[in-house]
Amino acid sequence: MHYNQNCTSDLCVSKSFASILHHVGFIAEAKLIDTKFQQKNDCFSDDDCNLCAIYKYASKLLPSWMQCTAKGIKNFDWEKDIRDFDLFLGVLIGSDGHINHAVAIFNKWIFDSNEKSAIPLCQEGLNYCVSSKNEKVEFIGFKRGFFFRENSKKSRLKRKMEGEDIRNFSKICREWSVEN
Repeated sequence: MHYNQNCTSDLCVSKSFASILHHVGFIAEAKLIDTKFQQKNDCFSDDDCNLCAIYKYASKLLPSWMQCTAKGIKNFDWEKDIRDFDLFLGVLIGSDGHINHAVAIFNKWIFDSNEKSAIPLCQEGLNYCVSSKNEKVEFIGFKRGFFFRENSKKSRLKRKMEGEDIRNFSKICREWSVEN
């Protein structure tokens, strides 16, 4: 994770998204997101928010071959709807009812600004993101989210990230959940 928040900064939306952009090679764009969105995030109300502001800003900032779309959460199934090489930014809902944390997801990895490294995208990883040191909570869904997806047939991000081996992902996820 290139961009982290401290425990009182409440910058999970911008820091997670900046980290994912940095990871896929949009270094300058990540720095711009991090610099522009330094105010505490209000991404959890139904009003206009930093999540929406970041989405609008990124829509103009990212290359034209990246299509930015809002995702209706009503029928959203993260296991089926998030494809390899999608960038997804979303607000998590925990079983305790809290909707106070956002993460970014790319290529089966969760970019959580509270962590030093990415977390495997699996139920255990999402549970970890909504839990605290004192309370174990289950992830039940996303309140809202945005996709940043390529609009071309040949994946530029896929070609860019070809060296990354995702075939052993299930094994990594199982090992990660046992460790945590």
